Amino acid sequence: MKDRLEFKDLVSQVFTFDYIGALLASLLFPLVLVPHLGLVRSSFFVWRAERARRVGDTAIAQTPRDWAKLLMGVGIVVLTGLLVGFGFSEKLLAWSEKSAYVDTVIFARSTAISAHRGYARCQRHSSLSQ
Repeated sequence: MKDRLEFKDLVSQVFTFDYIGALLASLLFPLVLVPHLGLVRSSFFVWRAERARRVGDTAIAQTPRDWAKLLMGVGIVVLTGLLVGFGFSEKLLAWSEKSAYVDTVIFARSTAISAHRGYARCQRHSSLSQ
């Protein structure tokens, strides 16, 4: 890299790609992921994707040290936990709503796609919304 680019140009390119990635993520999360997956599942999805990238980076580095192998093992365990959390996110959401409110929830609505797939408690008592 030293032969091809000066340090200031390299830093400029890194910040450019970082900015573009942040811009895409800030648009993708609220406009695509949350409407289709719901807030909790979207959070698990994004966190899982970020952790998978880190595990991939560790694998690509091919460091033969023991700490790198330990880091890979921990990363795989975390990815497995996130996958389980993604699968049980609706139950987690229902449990958190139940423990957050003292009274019975009489109206709850999830996103259209989640409700369509049967993951969510969609409109109960739809006459209350009118």
